[in-house]
Amino acid sequence: CCWAGMCRKHGPLWSAAAALLLAAVWLGQDLADGTLSWPAVATCLLGVGTVLVVAGYITALDRHGRARQRLLDQLAAAQAERAAAERAAGTLAERQRLAREVHDTLTQGFASIGMLLDAAQAHLPAGHPASGHVGRALNVARENLTESRRMVWALRPVPLDGTRLPDAIRALTDRLAAE
Repeated sequence: CCWAGMCRKHGPLWSAAAALLLAAVWLGQDLADGTLSWPAVATCLLGVGTVLVVAGYITALDRHGRARQRLLDQLAAAQAERAAAERAAGTLAERQRLAREVHDTLTQGFASIGMLLDAAQAHLPAGHPASGHVGRALNVARENLTESRRMVWALRPVPLDGTRLPDAIRALTDRLAAE
């Protein structure tokens, strides 16, 4: 791991140093033997140049590959963040839908039943045998109305906790504008 990182960072320098050292040894040996010629020097320089070009190309490929990987990692993080935001928005939308359904059907139904039972109880003569049943039905309707209101309250959006509606709307629009 450490060796690979060092080779990645210093690889082109090491390649250049090795090529230059090899060329110096080769040309130095020819110089010592007295057989140094321009074609040998040209060949040596061509070899060193080739090594340097290949090392530079590999380094550029590695640099571009790492930059691409960073971009891919950032993209994956952004996609995960977007998916989480979409899940949260879907959850909120479902909670709001359920709250509307409970309010529009059950809560309104229990309120209507309670009013009808109140009217029926008001028209029953005192001591009528059905009066007890109507009273118990009225109590059950009121309890269920209270429970359905509690459920609607529990399903309301969280930003409304302890906040006035205009403040909650302002906070929501500020957050959406920032996003």
